[in-house]
Amino acid sequence: MSDCTFLTDAELDALIEGKLAVERLEAFRAHAMDCDACALLAADVDVMRDLAEHGPSERELSEYRSLEPEAHGAAGTAAAASAETASSDAAPVPRAGGYRWLAVAAMLIVAVGLGVLLRPVGPGGPSVELPGGERLRFEAMVFDAPPTLRGQPDLEQLWQQAREAYDSQNWSEAAGVLEQVEALDPEDSDAALYRGIALLMTDRYDEAVEALARSRRLKQELEDPLSAPLWFEALAHLGADRPAEALPLLDRAAETGGAYASDAREVAQLVREAP
Repeated sequence: MSDCTFLTDAELDALIEGKLAVERLEAFRAHAMDCDACALLAADVDVMRDLAEHGPSERELSEYRSLEPEAHGAAGTAAAASAETASSDAAPVPRAGGYRWLAVAAMLIVAVGLGVLLRPVGPGGPSVELPGGERLRFEAMVFDAPPTLRGQPDLEQLWQQAREAYDSQNWSEAAGVLEQVEALDPEDSDAALYRGIALLMTDRYDEAVEALARSRRLKQELEDPLSAPLWFEALAHLGADRPAEALPLLDRAAETGGAYASDAREVAQLVREAP
């Protein structure tokens, strides 16, 4: 693929920093519709901004937390060093054809932020009752919608609506919008995951189990991390007073590793020890 010179070096810097003039930004977006290199650049810039605004996704946190503890510090140190090198005035800015460096920069943002725990959605949270009568409080997972869906305006609009409803804790509305996303894209494991969580937050346990089991199956086919769907599916079974169904999911979440492995291991022990 040949280099694209639609943007000057100075304009490229301005685009990355979010300071490109509106007229040139609009012209660039229109140009990117017919230029693969610039379309990739636009998508990568969107990824960087989404990471900066919303932080790393559950998948990235899961993969990070599955590392050995001593690897965390090394990863953070390497990311910080790479970020410092990338921001040096002496470092050249590649043109189109080398735009994939932006994706690397986006991953550096993730690496630097990986020490941050999952943020709770709103104060408090719902709970489910364990077999022994103890209440287990939990929090919804942070919503991480796709940063860009080029050529799919309907899906992009629905994801935005879902995010707004989810972040506002309008769980029933979020579940309804995400159901529309799944109708348009039946293979979207994340839509099923967030819909299941939204249903769980409103105590609609059987519906939550169906959505979360579907997300788990889809993610398994894609070889994606299973920590979240296993954990929340287990919680839905506990909420419906089905500890026998929850226990193997908790065990698997603990064995799989990821963000919920430790919690799953502790809850599984409590379930086993219950009278």
